[in-house]
This record gives sequence, C-alpha cells and structure tokens, in this order.
Amino acid sequence: MAKRSTKLTRRLEDYLEAVLVLVRQDGVARVRDIAAATNVSKSSVTAALKHLSDDGLVNHDPYQFVTLTPRGTELAQEVLDKHDLLMSFLIDVLNIDPVAAEENACRMEHVVDDIVLEQMSALAEFIQDCPQGGPEWIKKFSNYCRQNRPGASEQSTLTTTMDQMKPGRGGKIVKIGGQSGPARRRLMDMGVTPGTPFKVERVAPLGDPIEIRIRKYHLTLRKAEAANITVEPDEE
Repeated sequence: MAKRSTKLTRRLEDYLEAVLVLVRQDGVARVRDIAAATNVSKSSVTAALKHLSDDGLVNHDPYQFVTLTPRGTELAQEVLDKHDLLMSFLIDVLNIDPVAAEENACRMEHVVDDIVLEQMSALAEFIQDCPQGGPEWIKKFSNYCRQNRPGASEQSTLTTTMDQMKPGRGGKIVKIGGQSGPARRRLMDMGVTPGTPFKVERVAPLGDPIEIRIRKYHLTLRKAEAANITVEPDEE
C-alpha cells in the first residue's frame, strides 16, 4: 500500500472518500450530497473543500460540481481501499453485523497502520485458501459467534442469497462472498455494499440475469454473482 505524502485530518479524508463514492455512484458530487453523506452542514463542507482545493486535491468553484484531482483520487482511493478491507474482515471473518462493521470501519480506516491491514488481509486469504479453513471454517466460526453472543437466542438471523429473491421483494445486503478482488470491487463500486437496501425489479425467465434497484439506480447482475451476495429480506 503506497505511503502518503499528504497528511490529512480524519474529517478531510472523509470528504475525499465521499466525493469519490458519489462520483462513482451518481456521476457527480454536489456540496449538499457530500454534506448528507458525511452528516455535516453544507457550510462545513464548503470550508473543507476550500482547504482541499488549496492542497490541490479537489476542483471546486462555488455553485459547481466537485471533482477530484489525480492526487485527490489517489488519496481517496487509499482511504476507500482501507474501508473496504476492514468491512470485509469485520463481516466475512469476524461475523460483525454490517451496521456495526460500517461504523467501526469508518473509525478504524483513519488510524490503522498499513502493516496491520496487510496482516489482516493475509489472514483472510489464508483462511479462505487453507485446506482446513475455507468458507466452511468461516461458516462454523460465524455460527459459533452467533450462538455465544449475549442475547443471541433473541436475534433473528434469517438470510438468503440474492438469486433466491423474487421480483418485488427487497431487503438489505449482508455480505459479498465468493468474489475475487476485481469482481468484488466492481460490485462495491456499483453500490453493492453491506447494509445497503435493495429491491428486486425483474428476473429473467430462466433466472438469469437479475435486475435490482439499489442506491436510486438499476443494476443487472448475473445469477452467479447474485448467488454470492447474502441478503436479509424485508418482512413480508
């Protein structure tokens, strides 16, 4: 993981990350959307953008869209990569609830050292590839966590995979499994991230492809992709 030459505060990193995600999801980033994504006022965002613009990380004129410079994109991608790796580890390995995983990943991404992330990534890969590990090992660990967590008997753990969902049904993404790095990144760039609500709009006659609505736009998935996305259906 490349070492940064620009030192930013946690909040400024959040703004860069928000701009990158918004541009990829919606094609543009606006001050009001950045404010909503980071849960701050528009005036705070405007002040931060001035700082980032002075540092050569964003392009922003009043009443115009916000874009990232090449260096800004690089730094934002580093933060997003850390966030995604932490989310994957917390959800796929430690079986942390997606909402709690998101909250913790948002805090950890700003302070965790690269060597710690590299070891976490190596451990996750080792568990997946080890003959005595793999998905079954993770599944057993997840079951162990659920059974031994305080209040576990009171929790609902009803999940399925997206390819089993019928048209008109919705729910939220729990985790993405069985995908290589580039394939996983492609899905996450399109908004398929843990905790995100979705709705199945259409399923082809033979079950492939599947069209869903997520983050205000339509996304078409192959059945094999959908089969690797664990979801929690809404109550009927």
